[in-house]
Amino acid sequence: MDLSEFDVIFSGCIKTSLEILELSYTGLTGQLPEWLWELKRLRSLDLSNNQIFGSIPASLGQLVSLEEVYFNDNQINGTISESVGRLSELVYLDLNSNFFVGEMSEAHLASLTKLKYLSLSSNSLALKFEHNWLPPFQLESIWMSSCILGPDFPEWLQKQENILILHMTNVGIVDAMPEWFWSLISGAYYVDISDNQISGRGQFSLESSWENCLIVGIALQHLRVFDFSRNNIFGGIPKSMCSLSSLNSLHLSNNNLSGQLPLSLKYCQKLLILDLGYNEFSGEIPTWVGRRLISLQFLRLRSNKLCGNIPPNLSLLGNIQILDLVGNKLSGTIPQSFGNFIAMTVIRKIPSLLMHVLEVYYMESMLVSTKGGSQEYNKLLTLLNIMDLSNNNLIGKIPTELMNLSGLFGLDLSGNHLTGEIPEKISALQQLESLDLSRNNLSGGIPHSMANMSSLGFLNLSYNNLSGEIPLGNQLLTLFSDPLVYMGNFDLCGFPLDRSCKGSETTQTSNHIDDKNENEMIWLYISFALGFLTGFWTICGTLLLKKNWKICYFRFFDNTFDKVYVCIMMNFRKFAL
Repeated sequence: MDLSEFDVIFSGCIKTSLEILELSYTGLTGQLPEWLWELKRLRSLDLSNNQIFGSIPASLGQLVSLEEVYFNDNQINGTISESVGRLSELVYLDLNSNFFVGEMSEAHLASLTKLKYLSLSSNSLALKFEHNWLPPFQLESIWMSSCILGPDFPEWLQKQENILILHMTNVGIVDAMPEWFWSLISGAYYVDISDNQISGRGQFSLESSWENCLIVGIALQHLRVFDFSRNNIFGGIPKSMCSLSSLNSLHLSNNNLSGQLPLSLKYCQKLLILDLGYNEFSGEIPTWVGRRLISLQFLRLRSNKLCGNIPPNLSLLGNIQILDLVGNKLSGTIPQSFGNFIAMTVIRKIPSLLMHVLEVYYMESMLVSTKGGSQEYNKLLTLLNIMDLSNNNLIGKIPTELMNLSGLFGLDLSGNHLTGEIPEKISALQQLESLDLSRNNLSGGIPHSMANMSSLGFLNLSYNNLSGEIPLGNQLLTLFSDPLVYMGNFDLCGFPLDRSCKGSETTQTSNHIDDKNENEMIWLYISFALGFLTGFWTICGTLLLKKNWKICYFRFFDNTFDKVYVCIMMNFRKFAL
């Protein structure tokens, strides 16, 4: 329904008395109508999550009683009028996820002394403030992802003393982290400044800067989500991590962090997500990870320089759903105890909530490698069960205990030095959609039971020492007919490879196809023969049994022959003359 059609409803006494107008998630379309700006006593205006388009007119500044404005998740475009700055009673301003363009300056926020919640994320806005600008407000929640705040770290943030949520991903900051940043987030629950180019300059590092926060008396004890990923931070994880006892989610991936995993992390016992991938961490995986971080659901240590054996007591992480140790220098065998991951035996159909931040659900996300590629998961993240130990130096057999993980979605053991055979019980992993065992030293045949793994959508067994005939049927025949799946196994034979299996009556699917075609041709010839015989005996049998029909039949042929003979002879005499 077009919003302009409501003008009759919002007239008369309603126009002069209405204080709250909430029409979110109602499928409204059209532009913001003029009658809206006549609701002078309006304190709360919520038109979020609709399909409203057009621009916000300067008339918005007439609603001087407004305390809450929610225009988020629409298709509103154009620039934001400076008349917003006249709404002196405004506490909540949410313009998130629209198509706003242009700049916002001090004039847009000039009189907003009561503003606590500011959301401008997912727009194409540039915030341009004077270097010495003093904001008239004290914000509690700042959402500005994908806006332009950089290249310098915004100085006006230094004056904000009540920050609970700070979300500034991909805002174009190319600067060193200022020392006052830790004071800024001292009482915060949620901090996300990922996807920038925040870096260390001179003697700066994450470690020294974070340690300084203790010197000035800051513990960050309320922090629950901290995302510093995809920046240029170097140094080590500081010892002061032990003070973050409420931390649920820690993302420090894609930086230049180094050193060993510090003992201080073991005090973060409420961690659900620990993502330290793509750094320079070294040393062994500490045994206390399995003993102390018992709430972990997602552990991502990929692409570091970790070495040594995998601690068997990681299996104590009963809630773990994603275990990603890819691309390190881990050695030894895969612990048999890895078959005890309880959460990997659970099949989930409905996404669950990971956490709440200030009564608001926080949408966790993580880049997950599966099916030969990588994909960012958020809403569906809690449905996944994945074990990825690829590209290490692991030896020994594939533990049969892994076949107990009946809820496993993806298993990647590629790029190691594993030996022995593929476990015959691998077909017990009926939920498995992605299996990569390539680039190992596995031997023996491919279990025939794999043909019954109905969920399997990605398979790579290449570059091993597998032998024998490739099993045919179901998944292996229909989905994995690409020779690349099996290449590098020189003793494998059968379809889809061009090597026949000696002594086998059905060595290649092409033979099966030829046999099938041959059988079809035989049946076709038999059908023709039966049809001919049926027609022949239908006629001849009738003639033999019916005397009158037989006389008529032969008399017809005699008359026809006479006519043809006479016609030919007359034409012959004509041409002879």
